[in-house]
Amino acid sequence: MSYFRNFDSIGLISLNDWYVIDFPLKNYDENGNEIESATSTSFLSGNTGAVSYSAGGTPSRGMASIDVTLPENYKVNTNTLEKHLCQNCLNKVAASLEYRKANGENKEAIPLCIVDFKTLEIYSLQDYWRAYFIRDYYVETDFDDNIVRTEVFYLPERQ
Repeated sequence: MSYFRNFDSIGLISLNDWYVIDFPLKNYDENGNEIESATSTSFLSGNTGAVSYSAGGTPSRGMASIDVTLPENYKVNTNTLEKHLCQNCLNKVAASLEYRKANGENKEAIPLCIVDFKTLEIYSLQDYWRAYFIRDYYVETDFDDNIVRTEVFYLPERQ
């Protein structure tokens, strides 16, 4: 996470294996300075062993997306969380992973969160949230069986 702290952006974190994927919303040099004149489109994909993902973005337009495919019955590994987090952080994660009842059935929390690299705040990525703002970032989510689709738009206030 210390690497991503250099960037004024947001990303997605897989809580069971601590894998972090940044939304390619801005271009940065190796020192964490934003390169505003750069225009590009990026795409990356990978597999953490448990989940597979693809991410793409066009920083010059301030838009990016990450799709994550989860295995069936993928649940939060509470032992991993308790082992790696201080109590304050554990409380924040637990609050973002609210379990809920939907249509008479218990739903398990999805072990994914959005993280703000600047503030280190985490945000829920559960299927009852469809859209919200994180500072200047507008986040939209869509859920289809075991696929979590997240689109993010960088929308700073106009001056």
